[in-house]
Amino acid sequence: METSFARSLANIEVAISAATAERRRLAERFLAGLGYLRPPKVLSTESLSVSVQTFSQAVVRFQEFYGLQRTGELDEFTLAKMAEPRCGCRDIPPPSAAPLRCAWEKRALAYDFDTPSQDISPSQDAFAAVRAAFDTWEALGKVSFIKGSSPNVDIIIKWTNALENDFSLVGTAIAHSDFPGSCFQVTPLLPKPLHFDDSESRWGIGDPSAYDVESVALHEIGHILGLEHSQNPNSVMYPSFREGNIKNQLLQQDIQGFLRLYP
Repeated sequence: METSFARSLANIEVAISAATAERRRLAERFLAGLGYLRPPKVLSTESLSVSVQTFSQAVVRFQEFYGLQRTGELDEFTLAKMAEPRCGCRDIPPPSAAPLRCAWEKRALAYDFDTPSQDISPSQDAFAAVRAAFDTWEALGKVSFIKGSSPNVDIIIKWTNALENDFSLVGTAIAHSDFPGSCFQVTPLLPKPLHFDDSESRWGIGDPSAYDVESVALHEIGHILGLEHSQNPNSVMYPSFREGNIKNQLLQQDIQGFLRLYP
């Protein structure tokens, strides 16, 4: 009986150890995707690839960005934040209240639409919501957005499968875009992507059970203009999204960040 119990306990301990290792491996890849770890060091699926100290430091940076207690461990609050639906673009801890990237040299950007959302009919309603987000940034008076025709545009908007080729949206990421010029995360080439996950996420316009197209587009266009993620939960550049949450007004912080890029 004791031998059987000891064997069962050992099996449980092995299972717990394997689950812990897998959780950390996934956390490493998550943190690398957001800029907290260097991606080349975490691509292996065979074993853990960073030291305990390096991993803990990355977790602390993540916790600092989101205002969590700095434990350096994958505690329940940290795991809950990691599990939130979010933008796929990376978090680079900002040096100021309005973190910035690069700006476009030109001030008139052309865009076009590709695949529409399966969740919204007619599809023109989803396109109109994205245009409304462009209008909000354009109202600041420094950059204009013009409807063009693919492929000769600067931005292409589409709803896509989570397993898209240029950037995986599998998991918590529901949308992504890219940064201007040499600051790119996805591609240095045009057109820049503004992609919504249409296979794992549900989209709507003012729908309490879906992600609001205009709100998410406003955020992603901010990246296309050069803005980084914000630590302020009220900013349109905050990385996390919630179903039914409408956030279509720019904060002063958002406006200041934009005007520093486009004076």
